[in-house]
Amino acid sequence: MAQAVKTRTIELETTTERVEAILNKSPDAILLLRPNGAIELCNTSFYEMFGYKLDRLMSKSFYSLIQPGYADTLTNFLHLCLEEAQTKRFQIVAQRKDETTFDAGVALAAITNNGITTGLVCSLRDITEQVQAEALIKTSLQEKEVLLREIHHRVKNNMQVISSLLALQAGYTNNEQAQQIFRESQNRIRSMALVHELLYQSQDLAKIDFTELGLSLGCGFDDRVEGC
Repeated sequence: MAQAVKTRTIELETTTERVEAILNKSPDAILLLRPNGAIELCNTSFYEMFGYKLDRLMSKSFYSLIQPGYADTLTNFLHLCLEEAQTKRFQIVAQRKDETTFDAGVALAAITNNGITTGLVCSLRDITEQVQAEALIKTSLQEKEVLLREIHHRVKNNMQVISSLLALQAGYTNNEQAQQIFRESQNRIRSMALVHELLYQSQDLAKIDFTELGLSLGCGFDDRVEGC
């Protein structure tokens, strides 16, 4: 009996050492929280990420590690995680000991024992570079959208000017053949303007419905009528 207890004790100690090694080798900050958000345990990466010394945060609240404006967000996800016993992922702005901040991706998972939630495991990752990259991409897309709108309006205005010039020029001649040529040119300009408008309004330039374009122009895709 004593030998069995000793063997089991050694197994538990070995398992504990392995778990601690895994936690402390993780690049993410990992915390063990009570249901109310109080901190019970942290891994090495957490202390490095937040700039605290070992064992200086025991029993402090996780709320003290985030910007005040995100307190409601944390509260909502804590309640959801406790009620649904499911992993919840969200984003907050965390605050280090020196009061500098960083964007953090958080994952919360409930710890249950016989169906009762006894605590939570929190994994926290610094995603500042990711957030900055996404912001740059968003800004770049917005700039391109503004540029595209400007180009669209300029092309549209230019086509209107060309059409008006053709109509003006047609007024200088009584030659029916010449006037017909001017009308055909105007029709082509209108067709080009309509195609340009449809392309501009398209949600996916990689997939253009040419049949729809043809119907909008009043002709089939394979037709060769004037103005198409």
